[in-house]
Amino acid sequence: MENNINEQESLRIISEMISTARGNMKKGAGKHFLLWGYLIFLASIAHFVLINFTASRGEGIGLIWLGVTAFGILISVIMGIRDYRDPGVVTYIGSISLRIWAGFMVCLVAIMILLRGEAGWYTYPAITFIYTYALYISTALYKIRWMYISVAVCVVCLLLYNTVSFSYYPLLMALVMLVGNILPGHYLNYKAKVQGNV
Repeated sequence: MENNINEQESLRIISEMISTARGNMKKGAGKHFLLWGYLIFLASIAHFVLINFTASRGEGIGLIWLGVTAFGILISVIMGIRDYRDPGVVTYIGSISLRIWAGFMVCLVAIMILLRGEAGWYTYPAITFIYTYALYISTALYKIRWMYISVAVCVVCLLLYNTVSFSYYPLLMALVMLVGNILPGHYLNYKAKVQGNV
């Protein structure tokens, strides 16, 4: 079977190859990192405050996490629709990164379903574990050396779950989001801007 490629598709393929070779970042490359980073960071801080500084001792935290998750999914879908309508140049790196984090989300849902009741104490460490793995792969993919420090901080937080009380688990998660999502998200957007992809 013969493949016929028109001029426009040829230019798109060449543009993708050049972008991949240069390590170019697509406009808004860090937006999903930032969205989820800030949402989980704020929810983790709220969780910490509720269980440590209020009389309710964490009542209502389930609603906060449910609300954050629903809001994050809604905004992610809206951003995904916008990206689908105006894809620009979709790099190989961007495509692989999307699949890595989609896999993370599948594992996250499985953890949330499986770890309930007494096993719920392990939710934070389990999420941090698979998150650190996904972040490590993304770091290798984006070839941003300083992000290995972010991965190292996530590993330290993972080990600290074994030594701190449960009431401090949300603070560890907030730190993980700060170094693993928020800082890299801003950096990816900055790099895209410098490369003129904004």
